[in-house]
Amino acid sequence: MNCKTLIPILFFLIIYSANLYGQNHGDYSEINIDVNVNVNSGEIEINPLEIQNLKVLIYGAVRINIYGAYDSAQLEKLPTERSITLSISPNFIDTTLEPIIIPPPTRSQLTKTDKIFLGFFDLNLLNNNYNVTTGDHIFTLRVEENSYKTIIDKVQIPIDIYNDQDLADLEVTNAKILRSGLRNTREGVTIKSYIENTGEKDVVKKSKVNFYSKKEDDFQLLGSIILEPLEENGRKSVTLPIKSSTYRNIVNDYIYIVADADDDIFERDSYNNTLRYYVPELQSSDTTIKAYPNPFKDKVNFTFFLSENAHPLIILNIYDDKGNFRGEQGYLEFQDNSIITISYSNSTLPAGRYIYGILVNNIQYYGTIIKK
Repeated sequence: MNCKTLIPILFFLIIYSANLYGQNHGDYSEINIDVNVNVNSGEIEINPLEIQNLKVLIYGAVRINIYGAYDSAQLEKLPTERSITLSISPNFIDTTLEPIIIPPPTRSQLTKTDKIFLGFFDLNLLNNNYNVTTGDHIFTLRVEENSYKTIIDKVQIPIDIYNDQDLADLEVTNAKILRSGLRNTREGVTIKSYIENTGEKDVVKKSKVNFYSKKEDDFQLLGSIILEPLEENGRKSVTLPIKSSTYRNIVNDYIYIVADADDDIFERDSYNNTLRYYVPELQSSDTTIKAYPNPFKDKVNFTFFLSENAHPLIILNIYDDKGNFRGEQGYLEFQDNSIITISYSNSTLPAGRYIYGILVNNIQYYGTIIKK
């Protein structure tokens, strides 16, 4: 391995239970969609945020609940009877679903501004009358005037039907960080990971590989890469370039790499195969750099191992937490196979969090220090 171009990162593989990171829709075996219909105007009222990224397993079920909302401000004219119908494209329903009747309200109902339950469309995807396929589908709801058979309003609900067997085959096996610069990371870095198909069938669907950093309980998406279909026992690498300022901000954080074919995050470990590894403060090969005391008041020390025939010039750079350069200091150390300690002090440096970069034997290491 060429240490001048490739710096291995110490990491460990931990697969987490999705119970820790699951979202409200759980494992997608059954989803419910609530739809409001304005009985007076016939308009379909649905929050777009509630129908984003809807997914259901191919053997799951979908229920669309229809509610009628009455508007007491519209008393001058009572509407006629209407109905709401459901169609699906691509069509996998061979039978006709009965429309749901939207009865005209009475004046007593209007004065109450009620919202009442009108009915539901229930789709059990294992129904023998359905020929269900995976992929993207569009559910279209239409409100029609029964007297004239005219469409008053319609809304489309996108939904993804997926097969969990395809998702569970992917496994994130390892990760590393490549640096494009030798002296520092101002030119950016690249996170590289490997994805394997560990199942007994080909994964025929494209998958999204998401890269996250985690600070405390907050996940930040660093970027996403599309993984092409992967044959049985196949293995591919995915690389994500990030800015050097981003990398300096995630030093000492955990990086989560998720092979995520259903485009979600941490719902179940069998559907999201997750690699978690630590971006160490300063560590590569047999060189580990320790900063102490940290936090510091007047002076901070850096201790590390200087290997045999290492270059004697050591350069320390200090950046603030926004990546702005704040200072530099050089050292000459000629000991071989020895533990070296260098010190840094700057009375004009304000209190705060800083990123330090130490160049040792033409390899740049980064970490964080805090001045009190």
